[in-house]
Amino acid sequence: MIRKPLDPQHEAQDLIRLIYDAALNPERWPLFIERLGSLAPDLKVSLSIGDEKRVPVGPPVLVNWEKSWAKSYTDHYANTNVWAKTMMSMNIGDLMDYEEALKIDDLIKTPFYNEWLRPQNIIGGITIYMHEMHSYRANVTILCAPSSIDQLRLRIPILRDISQHLVRAANISEKILAVNGTLQSMERTFSFIDRGVVLLQSDGRPSYWNECAARYLDLRDGLLFRRDGRIGCDDKETEDRLSRLVAAAGQTVQGTGTVPSADGVIAIPRQNASLPWRVTVFPIPAGSMALGGSQASVGLFIYDPNRRPVISVASLRTVLGFTTAEARTCIALAEGKSPDEIAAYHGNTVMTVRTHLRNAMSKVGVNRLAELVALVTRCGY
Repeated sequence: MIRKPLDPQHEAQDLIRLIYDAALNPERWPLFIERLGSLAPDLKVSLSIGDEKRVPVGPPVLVNWEKSWAKSYTDHYANTNVWAKTMMSMNIGDLMDYEEALKIDDLIKTPFYNEWLRPQNIIGGITIYMHEMHSYRANVTILCAPSSIDQLRLRIPILRDISQHLVRAANISEKILAVNGTLQSMERTFSFIDRGVVLLQSDGRPSYWNECAARYLDLRDGLLFRRDGRIGCDDKETEDRLSRLVAAAGQTVQGTGTVPSADGVIAIPRQNASLPWRVTVFPIPAGSMALGGSQASVGLFIYDPNRRPVISVASLRTVLGFTTAEARTCIALAEGKSPDEIAAYHGNTVMTVRTHLRNAMSKVGVNRLAELVALVTRCGY
């Protein structure tokens, strides 16, 4: 069903609310995808996760698709997609208009168009690159018929506005809901992640904070509790900026005010550390989270970039499937040791160390040691 068009301001606001609703409850992503499908007639919309070859690694969220056509793409046409090369050069948060990648006059000469697009009455569309984890990429894709391509292009400014919100929502989903997607275990989940988490009520007072946030705030190093219960900063100008971000996130939940900026990240200076706190502010849809006995309206992630992650052999074996020897070798590499130093420390030959590293890179699908180190570090806590 095609909804009556809203003005651009309210259309963007409507989509943003659905995005953050889905960020906290992934089962609601189909509602957002369905809303995208109602922007114009004859749109086919998908939210999919694929590997570096654009091959799906799980069932996509589909609106207005016939399953047989989605399967035919996976089985036969993914490798002939004439837009795929340009997609792979996109950065997270980018939006690509397919006509900018390949003009329609050139598209209609390709087998991909004549064998797969044309039978479905598809002539163009857009993709938003919203998330990357290991070698997998998450994309929102809208494909359109010739009759709707002009209407879709009119909404590209709105879709560009929401692209960064999709990126934030994907990051929030990964951090909060990686253990399991249920609110019943949310508090336990918060206790394990390597971020301070604070949930604020509509009046700006915290209703919940995890142990990590309590430790950070107890330091009173640039970030602290005020006497009235609100969170403040040593620096007045920074505190004013934080208050504005919190207010903007609250307006997103209420559907009032202007479309909020997706740049909800603020650096908060400290006195006793070289790098400032990094705080991410995000809206919480009404009714979706009530920890600490009160409904939360706004959430804060507090990250300490000075903190070195603790990487364990057990976590690398469980998460990445490494052997004990591979895990120990990768941990030493992440700590800054060279292959020669690792070999001497563990009593192995350099050839053995390099074999462990090659095997580890093969298991996680990376080609460079820097990528391996980055991935191993992310498994720390």
